[in-house]
Amino acid sequence: MDRQNYGMCSLGEDKQLSKRLLSYGGKEIFIKVNLVVGKGEWKILVYAPLENFVSTKKDEGIGIHDIRLFNITLLGRQVWRLINNKDSICFKVLSSEYFPDGNIFNAKRVEKASFTWSSIAAVAVKLKRGFGWQVGNGDSINIRDDNWGFEELNESTIISSNSNHELKSVRDLLLVNDRKWDMDKVYMVYGKDWGDRIYNLPIGNEGQRDRMVWFHNPYGYFRSKSAYSWLLLKEIGFGPHRIYWKSIWKIDTLPKIWVFAWRVGHEILPTNVKISSIRIGFNKKCSRCEATNETLLHALRDCPTSREVLLIKGWDMRVMTEHYDRCIDWASNLGKEFRICNLLYAPMLPQNDNMKKWDKPPKGVVKINFDATMNGDRAGYGVIFRDNDGFVLGGGEDSSMKKCQSRRLSV
Repeated sequence: MDRQNYGMCSLGEDKQLSKRLLSYGGKEIFIKVNLVVGKGEWKILVYAPLENFVSTKKDEGIGIHDIRLFNITLLGRQVWRLINNKDSICFKVLSSEYFPDGNIFNAKRVEKASFTWSSIAAVAVKLKRGFGWQVGNGDSINIRDDNWGFEELNESTIISSNSNHELKSVRDLLLVNDRKWDMDKVYMVYGKDWGDRIYNLPIGNEGQRDRMVWFHNPYGYFRSKSAYSWLLLKEIGFGPHRIYWKSIWKIDTLPKIWVFAWRVGHEILPTNVKISSIRIGFNKKCSRCEATNETLLHALRDCPTSREVLLIKGWDMRVMTEHYDRCIDWASNLGKEFRICNLLYAPMLPQNDNMKKWDKPPKGVVKINFDATMNGDRAGYGVIFRDNDGFVLGGGEDSSMKKCQSRRLSV
């Protein structure tokens, strides 16, 4: 795979700008520009779909922003302002025309609406499931039409056998003379499982009004970052190798190793088979052994040259001979076998279990810890006093001592 002009995104015929001269930050910016703009002076060979780039690092991607989703989250801040700033002129003008009841999520359909409102309304539909009511007095929350309590709690959680009950608002689920849930009614409407979750929801004071919150922030405030992550996760879902991707980016190694492992997982290394799928007439044969087509598994495992390297340290032959449909499956099993820098399994190399740590002294006893060191012709020491709770009572140090024998320092 000794080719210079192919990669995740490869330059074509422009010899003045080589991706080899760019840093990792420069390469990322270069890829972002070409993915967004789509046209330029260079010919770009894309080996993977856009979804593989815009996902977060723990979800198979490399964290490049999806501009469409990012614009939705930015416009979502206007939705949040209309929810909370009901004294603003913007709210009064838009609500009088499009949502007279004051709830932006219950807007009426209007022909030839303004461009401003059309944009805000489209974003409100996208983000509606992420917003919901925090329970105060319960008067404003309709259990059939609104999200409340937490994200999944809405009309779909009402059990069908009791869908014809007369309870309409959350207020009807509370005890009449007490700020507690009427569990008989809650179980009747939502069943045992959902009822137990509702029981743990906090209830506001008597005079506290219901408040619209963003479920994906611990304080209930809408933030573009959390909204973008939520929208992105809704589109890509959870991949089968989520732990594998998450562990790759946590390994303490060179950035080029992260990128290489990511490209292996997505099978976008510039093998001859991959290049031939883009460039017609390209030779698929392996340039090293010339025995078969150079797929990714062949280049990394099956080629005699690669196999000689992998067998140097005595790999398990099952990893070398077992059949895999995707290279990421083989890489995952290989990670279990290669346990030197592995985050999920026990290491192959023995670890130092004799880790020294500070032990508490008996109650009423002060423990003194002392250490000394030498550096060239100078020597120094430090001492610290701690009680049985680990509280520091005092200490001292001296680095002005002249060089002396190590045995004297140890005394």
